[in-house]
Amino acid sequence: MKNAEWIIKTGHTFKQLRLIQHNELANRTYTVMLCDEPIAELKDKKEPLDVFRKWLDQEHVEPILDEAEREYLSAVIKPFRDRVEFISKVVMAYQGGYTDCYICIRFTDSSNDMSFPVFYETDMYKGMKLYEKYTLEELGL
Repeated sequence: MKNAEWIIKTGHTFKQLRLIQHNELANRTYTVMLCDEPIAELKDKKEPLDVFRKWLDQEHVEPILDEAEREYLSAVIKPFRDRVEFISKVVMAYQGGYTDCYICIRFTDSSNDMSFPVFYETDMYKGMKLYEKYTLEELGL
């Protein structure tokens, strides 16, 4: 599904979209806003209208984390974000057939991993694939 189709499918109108340019000419960066909420960050040297049209024609990619999950992880890793190698969602299977998951943070300096409290697989971090090694950039952190 293209971004334009996603806008329509979610019940929004194109009048609710805005493109904000952050800097001039050579290193232009843009933020696509929907109802005053940022939904995409773009980098392109082209004119704003061309960048916006290109974004509308691209395949829509759901964010991996929702806003609450992003804020929480961002706050937790803030003191040592420069040492984070990757973040992963790990599953714990039990004999009864049900599963719990937890978030694990691996550090680059071989110190201990950080594990978060367990949660049901379908409750939180739904956009993360099991055992996938996500960088901070991929998670929007």
